[in-house]
Amino acid sequence: MVDGQDVVPKVHAVLDKMSAFAERVRGRSSGKGHTGKPVRNIVNIGIGGSDLGRLWDVRRLKHYSQRNLNFIFVSNIDGTDFAEAAQGLDAEETLFIISSKIIYDP
Repeated sequence: MVDGQDVVPKVHAVLDKMSAFAERVRGRSSGKGHTGKPVRNIVNIGIGGSDLGRLWDVRRLKHYSQRNLNFIFVSNIDGTDFAEAAQGLDAEETLFIISSKIIYDP
């Protein structure tokens, strides 16, 4: 309950959307970028836990993963680090995820 309202249905609605999106990306046939090419590379950009949590999840679950996806992690704001991580990636086949724990509170 938040401010007297049950937020559980809203939370589950967002989780369902996230799950559907992940399934589309992994689905290859429907997991296509703007130009119609399938997503092959996923670049996570995050610092601290926003990086390490995702990195550890990918490593822990690698045995269960589809090996046709390439996961790349950029963990700082250094432009050189990003340029090296993105070297050789086709933008039409790459999904960028910005991971952050910033909370907007107006």
